[in-house]
Amino acid sequence: MLFPITLNMAVWLFLSLWLLAAVAVGGSGLLVRIPPPGGGLVLLGLTAGFLALCTAFKVARARVDLVDLRVLVLLHATRLAGVYFLIRCEQGDLPYVLAAPSGWSEITVAISALLATAIPMRGEIRMHVLLIWNTVGLTNLFFIGLTFVRIGTSQPWQLSPFQELPLSLFPTFMGPLYLATHVIIYTRLRLKPPETADPK
Repeated sequence: MLFPITLNMAVWLFLSLWLLAAVAVGGSGLLVRIPPPGGGLVLLGLTAGFLALCTAFKVARARVDLVDLRVLVLLHATRLAGVYFLIRCEQGDLPYVLAAPSGWSEITVAISALLATAIPMRGEIRMHVLLIWNTVGLTNLFFIGLTFVRIGTSQPWQLSPFQELPLSLFPTFMGPLYLATHVIIYTRLRLKPPETADPK
């Protein structure tokens, strides 16, 4: 009994240290000194690193497989932070072409994550719903990324708010976590066919 508890604590400790490191990086101004497309490379690098960590060690893989899929989906309810995109856009801090579509689409993904996990469904139906939700959520991040690249290559100064707190957490913590969990969810759904899988 002691081992699973210790392992759970290790997972939360890792995520907490990662978040603290992301806050420290954002507060230090380090991202400001990284020229475009530095932020995007940081996001992709952290995503790849996190996925590698989850798959390179047998213990980590086993732990990921034990997490209820609904917990991984509920993590994306934090994408309600898209409201903050809209607020910063209204204040003139973020370009409309990025903040408005991204803000509303992230809010939609967050609300649909809550619905996909809260509404009672049979196991097979829920698995299909989660697959559709996961595809929509990942596709949304892809289009947000394309918008970042387009703005970053033509008007990089418009992305400067993402080099400072709190928006710097998007490339250094939340973005990689979202991308990685989307990949993990796909893997779990692939390994457990809908007709035989339960929500876990």
